[in-house]
Amino acid sequence: MRIFTTLIAAVIIAASSISFAENPPFSVEVEQVSISGAPAIHSFAFAQSGGKWLFIGGRINGLHGFTTITSFPKEFSNKTIYVVDPSSGQTWSRSIFADLPFWVADQLRSTNMQYTQVGNKLYFAGGYGYDSTANALISFPLLKVIDVSETINAIISGNSIAPFVRELNDTRLQVTGGELMNLGEYFYLLGGHKFMGPYRRNINNQTYTDRIKKFRINDDGTNVSISDYS
Repeated sequence: MRIFTTLIAAVIIAASSISFAENPPFSVEVEQVSISGAPAIHSFAFAQSGGKWLFIGGRINGLHGFTTITSFPKEFSNKTIYVVDPSSGQTWSRSIFADLPFWVADQLRSTNMQYTQVGNKLYFAGGYGYDSTANALISFPLLKVIDVSETINAIISGNSIAPFVRELNDTRLQVTGGELMNLGEYFYLLGGHKFMGPYRRNINNQTYTDRIKKFRINDDGTNVSISDYS
């Protein structure tokens, strides 16, 4: 049975965080639904458009271990982008390497990336995973801007997603395990850490940001840049 526990948890947390003096004016019910072919992943990026869900990245092997072999093995990273229609139960998928060179695609199989959707754009920053160029596990110094509806339609129709993915290399976004949020014209990258190399119990190369980073993301459909950073 495959269920989207992350989405369910978000509903429960949102509901439980609202306090009322008396009985709340609503009720919440969670119903488990089985969707054949739905992705069994966690720590992914999520967006939606036209009633369909888009899943990118994450892991398929459950909880990580604490040795160089069992921590975040690249063969258990999610190398597939999924589209799910929760109404019809249909699922479509496409390999991240089908249309993108590996140095662009690698970030799309990372885990614990920071992401947020604003309108039709999914902002996908950082993340921890395997870098083919370095042949190592890294936190990615990258920001991707992804056109959501166009990517969903391309995957459903079996066409390339490359025209709908833009990328910026910026070491200020080399973060994993934080949160990316949008408020007005600004984006906020909260917390997280820069993690390089294998994940081990006692010896790890990581630096926590201890920061909230504020900036604008400029995207003209071709080029992506950051301005007003603080």
